[in-house]
Amino acid sequence: MSAPTLDDGRVIAFEFKEAPEDFEVEELDAPPDRDDAEATNAAPATGAIDSAHAQSGGDHLTLRVRAVGLGTQEVARRLTRALGLGPRAASFAGRKDVQAVITQRLAFEHGDPARLDTAEARESLGDRIEVLEVAWRRSALRAGESLGNRFGITLRGVAAADAPLLTQRLARIAARGLPNAFGAQRFGRDGRTAELGRLLVQGDPLAYLDGLAATSDERHREAALELARRAREGTPGEKRKATELCRGLDRTLAEVARQLARRRDDPDSLVRVVPKEQRGFHLSALQSRIFDRVLAARVTAGTFDVPHEGDVLLRPGRGPFVLRHRADVGVVAAASAWQLEVSGPMWSPRMVLAEGATFAAELAALAAEGLAPEALERPGGLAPKGARRALRARVGEARVEPLGGDGALRLVCTLPAGAYATTLLDALRG
Repeated sequence: MSAPTLDDGRVIAFEFKEAPEDFEVEELDAPPDRDDAEATNAAPATGAIDSAHAQSGGDHLTLRVRAVGLGTQEVARRLTRALGLGPRAASFAGRKDVQAVITQRLAFEHGDPARLDTAEARESLGDRIEVLEVAWRRSALRAGESLGNRFGITLRGVAAADAPLLTQRLARIAARGLPNAFGAQRFGRDGRTAELGRLLVQGDPLAYLDGLAATSDERHREAALELARRAREGTPGEKRKATELCRGLDRTLAEVARQLARRRDDPDSLVRVVPKEQRGFHLSALQSRIFDRVLAARVTAGTFDVPHEGDVLLRPGRGPFVLRHRADVGVVAAASAWQLEVSGPMWSPRMVLAEGATFAAELAALAAEGLAPEALERPGGLAPKGARRALRARVGEARVEPLGGDGALRLVCTLPAGAYATTLLDALRG
């Protein structure tokens, strides 16, 4: 699936991410809730951070940081260690790339900022993490709790003749909207993560275990495949001795081996010992692939930004609703003014369902995975709520700046939370 571009068929060649500094991303903070007010102080450039800061805003220390070449999870790990807290103390709104310069907030329950000024903390943080601001809030940061991200991306090797076309494409996408695809990176290498989600939803626990074994890293592959064989066709004695495989397995499959030894005739229990977060990640990848199928069909039809009868529309600050009268001029005008968004499914029976031809198209995308809606009731012991996701993303502050020499350009833009810069880059390539 590709985003709408100029209809000349040209592909614009460029490279990016040669160094972390080529990909800068700054999280745009959402305004705090009224019952979660923050009091913010700028952190001093040198010397001790003021530990006497009043905590009337809450007991979650919030740090706005800048990090170079470290993903969000590694930043959280280093800061948690520097603060002397347990690994579950950290929270953040979104995960950023490793190969990037990132600026974002992280919150730490019961964190003491004075600890950041110790020699041990400075050693833990190194020279790639800078604390920019210190604040307090009443609760942990929630996933998606941001307005989006501002990007500064260096594009290298752009031919001089292609630079004007790149600018034109960016302007057109900014005017109409970017098809809000997840893209192949969300589905795992060769689609493996989404395929695990499909196997999970299909309800064959041994097929899911086969998939886990097949995607194990090379160090653990032989033991993982043997575990899957024993689970499927092993003798009672082989199953009882499954723990002998643990030394050659990763942590997840080692727990599966122990469960097989305990519950030899209960394959469903083998799935339930896979961490819930891991099963949820596989399911989410499948939901994302189904969404992209729906979106691709709307892009091909040229209607990803046009409300149709039966569509589920999203409106800021209010719940989604089904459009039942296509001739509603007010709805069309609101969509043109970015006040309403056409949505696609993050499939679950519990989400708001479309109607008519739209619902039929969304069912067809699910059927393309060999699935029916009822399969998502409790896949792998999970109970997905489902959601509606906007089919387009608004690209703000869009501009291209020359950097001089070697065809290097700098793309500057903002994207809403959940939209991917890589999707925009794919659309710009054509």
